Amino acid sequence: MKEILSREELEYRIALLEREARWRKEAQHTLKEREDYLKILFEYAPDMYILCDPMGRLIDANRAAEKVTEYERREVIGKDLFAAGIIDADQFEKAVNILSMVARKIPTEPEEFTVRKKSGQRLPVELRAYPVEMKGEPVVLIIARDISRYRQDIEKWRGAVRWLEMLFDVDTEPVLAFEDETGRIEEANRSFLRLFGYERKALKKLTVEHLCQAESDRDRSRRSMMDILRTETIGNEPVAFSGFQSSAGEKISARILVRRFALDGKAWTVIRIR
Repeated sequence: MKEILSREELEYRIALLEREARWRKEAQHTLKEREDYLKILFEYAPDMYILCDPMGRLIDANRAAEKVTEYERREVIGKDLFAAGIIDADQFEKAVNILSMVARKIPTEPEEFTVRKKSGQRLPVELRAYPVEMKGEPVVLIIARDISRYRQDIEKWRGAVRWLEMLFDVDTEPVLAFEDETGRIEEANRSFLRLFGYERKALKKLTVEHLCQAESDRDRSRRSMMDILRTETIGNEPVAFSGFQSSAGEKISARILVRRFALDGKAWTVIRIR
C-alpha cells in the first residue's frame, strides 16, 4: 500500500534532501581544497618527497626530487628504485629492510643512503620512510634530504680541528687544559709533556693535583692553584706559581697565564707556562 504524504511532510522531506545535497557539495569542496593544499605542500617541499608502493615501485615524486636526481617524473614513474638506477644494488638489503618495516606500519629512523643522479654522480642523503594510505591502498612516503653540504662542512670542521691541534702541539710554550670541577687533565701539548716528563696517555689519567708538589705540600699547593684561578688577573697578565713538580719530583717554578672557558656545559681552564 502506497504511503500518502501530506503537503507539509513532502515539503519537509524535500528540504532535508536539499540540505543533504548542500552539505555534500560543501564537504566535497572542502575536501578538494584540502587535497590542493596537501598537493602544494608535497610539490614545493624543500626535501625530496617520493611515493612508492610496498614493492618499491615509484608512484610520484616532487620537484625537489626531480632537481636533485636530475630525473623527470615521467622517466621513472612505474619503475622500482633499483631499475630506475636511483639506488645502487649494493644498498638493496638496506632498502628491503626499510620497506619491510613500513609494511608493518613502523616509520623508520633516519638512514643514510647514496642516491645516483641521472648524470651518474653519487649523492649522500638522509632518508626516512613512513606508512601512509592513498585511496585505501598502502603507500610508502620517502622523505630524503641532501646532506652533501653537511658532509662538506663536517670535513671542513675536521680540517680546522686538525689545524688547531697541530698549532696547539707545536706551540713552543707549555700549555695544559683541564676540567675545573674535577681537575681532570684533558689535553697538553708537546712542550708541556717535555717540561713535566710525562707521556700524553699517562698525563691524561691524572688531575692537576698530581702535578703539584710532594704529598706534604700538595694540599697547600692545590689551594694556591685554586686561589690563582680565582684572581682578577686571570687571562690578563701572567702570575707567579711555584707549586708544580715534574714526573721525577723536581720542583717547577714559572709564570703562568690562565684562561677559563665553557664547553659542553662544563667549565674548563687552560694554563700557559712562561
